[in-house]
Amino acid sequence: MPTIPKKVTYPLLSKIDEWINNANKGLYAGFANDFAKLKVSLKSYLYNYETEFSIEKDYFHIRGEDNIFRYLPLDRVAFCVDKSNTVFEIVSRILAAHICGVKLYISVDFAESETIGFLFENRDTLLKHTDFITRENEKNFVKCFADVERIIYSDLNKVSSFVFTEAAKIAKFIVRQKPMMEGRLELLNYLKEQTISYSYHRYGNLGDRGIDRQQIQLKELFTLELSLHPL
Repeated sequence: MPTIPKKVTYPLLSKIDEWINNANKGLYAGFANDFAKLKVSLKSYLYNYETEFSIEKDYFHIRGEDNIFRYLPLDRVAFCVDKSNTVFEIVSRILAAHICGVKLYISVDFAESETIGFLFENRDTLLKHTDFITRENEKNFVKCFADVERIIYSDLNKVSSFVFTEAAKIAKFIVRQKPMMEGRLELLNYLKEQTISYSYHRYGNLGDRGIDRQQIQLKELFTLELSLHPL
């Protein structure tokens, strides 16, 4: 179970509380455990995005260089939903994608289930105008592969050889495991890494950066001198 060391806010947290309260009263009571997991997961996703994935970092701090490591959102991912998916498996991935700023293509099988009914009942709450959701078969689903950066299934056994073959033709990676409650791991499915190296020195001259550093050092020395020898 993820631990969240600080309070986080997000509009859908109150909606999940509403679902939990309704489940306690008997409405979608079978989803009560999924709703509880969603609340914890959403907080973990928010916390980890804020403290890890949205921050540019320079791990080396080499004088005269910037070596920036950062995460960038994928543009769009395709998510396959069928009647065996749980509410947690569906909604957690929608939330994770949105927190990372990723658009969704959601392909829903024609078979009906209470879970799929819940998804469509709450589509206006869960989905953004940039998302796309449709009912289709596998043959039509693979047609979207060229327009997405990643394909997501909740289980390896749900990915047919036909889907693997079509994805391999255009080198598209397929996520094929259940979603995780821990945001430090789950959000990696919606992000890509980028590193940028920039040398700002010129023959050892640090330019404005060097001047700024010298000013900081002088200020630190002046402050130290004042503390040792007050005026």
